[in-house]
Formats: sequence, C-alpha cells, structure tokens
Amino acid sequence: MFSSLRETTGRNASVVADYAKFSKEHGVDLRALELDVSSEDSAMAAVREIVTQVGRLDVVVHNAGHMTFGPLEAYTPEQIASEYDINVVSTQRINRAALPIMRKQRSGLLIWNSSSSAAGGTPPYLGPYFAAKAGMDALAVAYAKELTAGASRRALLCRARSPKEPIISPTRAHRRTKRLSMRMKPGRFMGLAIK
Repeated sequence: MFSSLRETTGRNASVVADYAKFSKEHGVDLRALELDVSSEDSAMAAVREIVTQVGRLDVVVHNAGHMTFGPLEAYTPEQIASEYDINVVSTQRINRAALPIMRKQRSGLLIWNSSSSAAGGTPPYLGPYFAAKAGMDALAVAYAKELTAGASRRALLCRARSPKEPIISPTRAHRRTKRLSMRMKPGRFMGLAIK
C-alpha cells in the first residue's frame, strides 16, 4: 500500500520514517509516495512510480482535502478556486494518470473519500469547502456511471456523520439501483453498494 504526501525528503521525512517503522513492526507493506495533488506532473510521476515498483495499480483512494473557515463574502475568487483545485480538480489529475493503467489491466477501483457535507446541510463559515465537496461528489457519481456503463455493480463511499443519520446519495435517482448501506461507528465510512 502506498500513502502519498508532499515533501517526503523534506518536512515530511519523519512521516516516511514512521511508515517504515510501522511496516516493520506490523509486517505490512506500507510505502510513502511523493505526490502533490495540485500538479499533474506529480500525479503522473506518482502513478508511474507505483507501477514501476509493484507492476500494477489496483485501488486509488481520493482522500486529499482542504478546509478553510470564514464568512463567504470575505473569500476572494482565487481563494475559492484554490479550495476547488485541492478538493475537486486534484481527483481529475489523479484519474487521468491512473485510469489508463487500470483500463489496460481491465481492473481497478476508485474510492472517493467524501465528506459528511455530502449528506446535506451546510453550516455557516464553511461554504467553500462544502461547495467543493459537492463538486467532488458530482464527479464521483459521473465517473461511476461512465466507467461502469454496462457493468453489474458500482460502489460509492461517503463519510458517515453519525450512525443514525441517513446518507443522501445522488445515485438514489438512478431507477435501476438498489441501495444497501452499512452503519458503522461515527467518523468511519458508510458504504453504498449499488447493484
């Protein structure tokens, strides 16, 4: 398993060392991978590195995110664009690097680690983040439909706000689907398996 982060030989070198220590202590294969999701060149290089090291790419977890706090009217358009770049556009950079490999393998899984913001409700002072996560969720749904056209199954994962709150999924509108949800501890994931 690869875990990506920026500046693996700089400010995050200690994290890389922690990964190596954890791997040794627990007998797992956890590797640090240099990746700046704001750079298409970095995304391409990271995917090439994975394929060079292990020969394939089985799963991509979209987990990058950035949240800011403040009144909406105080944000410049550039600041809001930056939220979208990290929370939405970064997934496109990774997909453009990863999907050709997965398509060639004829297998692969994209996991979109969304936010409880996808379940509805936007508290004050978090507008840019919630708007960006809604955009990411829309991309995830569009990719699910495009990549699985004719396939028998799809899956989307959304972070659960609490074990009792339902997940509101855009896929609910898909008439041919049945929804199966798994309830887990708060802060864990709720899965939506769509058949």
